[in-house]
Amino acid sequence: MKLSVEDRMNMPKLFPKRADIASQTLARDIGKKLVLTDAEKVDFGFEMKSEGEKVVSRWRAGLDPVEIPLSNAELDFLRGRVTDMDKAKDISRDILDLCLRVRDDQRDSGGAEAKPE
Repeated sequence: MKLSVEDRMNMPKLFPKRADIASQTLARDIGKKLVLTDAEKVDFGFEMKSEGEKVVSRWRAGLDPVEIPLSNAELDFLRGRVTDMDKAKDISRDILDLCLRVRDDQRDSGGAEAKPE
């Protein structure tokens, strides 16, 4: 799935605070894939600064999304989380576009783009 820096920073907001072991394991595995490498931090001009009690992240605008390899189980987990959050009316505007992309991802069970029939 192609994800922007902002998507990668926001994706953990989809993870449950409490869940079964299998769900927490999927969330942990996805989280590891989202971490910016040192090379990406340099390429993206990424920096984190403290501003009062807040920590603010900044990066260069206009960067192309990066392909983050997610398994079908991971995508199913994320889709399920988006569905659950939607039913609970727990989707904020800062993650709306990410939630729509996760919900509408068209990969089939083989991990490739679904082909129209």
